[in-house]
Amino acid sequence: MSVYVRFQREGFQKSFNEFVIGTRGDAGDAGLLASKIYARQLVGMTPPGDGAQAGKATLTKSDQRRGETAITRDLRSLFAAVKIKHKRLEQWPDVAGIHREAFIRVKGSGREFGRHTHRKFVDERKLRALQKSLFRGVGRVAAYWSRAAALVSVAVPAWVSRHSGIGGGSLIRRPDYFRFEAINPSIPPFLMADMIRREGYALSNTGRALEDSLRAILRKRSVNFNRAA
Repeated sequence: MSVYVRFQREGFQKSFNEFVIGTRGDAGDAGLLASKIYARQLVGMTPPGDGAQAGKATLTKSDQRRGETAITRDLRSLFAAVKIKHKRLEQWPDVAGIHREAFIRVKGSGREFGRHTHRKFVDERKLRALQKSLFRGVGRVAAYWSRAAALVSVAVPAWVSRHSGIGGGSLIRRPDYFRFEAINPSIPPFLMADMIRREGYALSNTGRALEDSLRAILRKRSVNFNRAA
């Protein structure tokens, strides 16, 4: 998934233009500020983030815990842990494979794991190992925004950045022109439609943040002008 800040969406374009005119600045400075806000929003709205913290931090520990809780809930809906004494062959030895197949089938159809009447009884040690492995992967999708976020000096927490790899981005900044590109190639197909929707929210929130910032700047200028008078 490649996302461009091109300042072409009607609502955002209006907010951006008003910010440039109101601050008497240039497109480069305004574009950098907008891209910082946008990158923070974008990372914060990528699972396990829900965007609630995106105004202050890209992702938080509560987002990490939310991802881990979702994993635990999914595993409990699929499996029941038992002690296997290996006196007979396991019926379901490939715990990771069963989870992967169920994940693709259920999530790929746009559904969530529900309560399974017939959970599979599996070795508790294998189930713990799978849970631990899945916990380590929390934040992987959001991590691929990290390189683009770094271009505009937006940091992500260590539990996310440890997954950084093939994501990318580009930045062009001039007084009369600004372009910021963020690339995330790891978004799974079942999440794509939701991420496109979330990206729209991120851009809308960026526009509102610019409006708030402009109001604060104008208030400060007004106070300073009145004091000077």
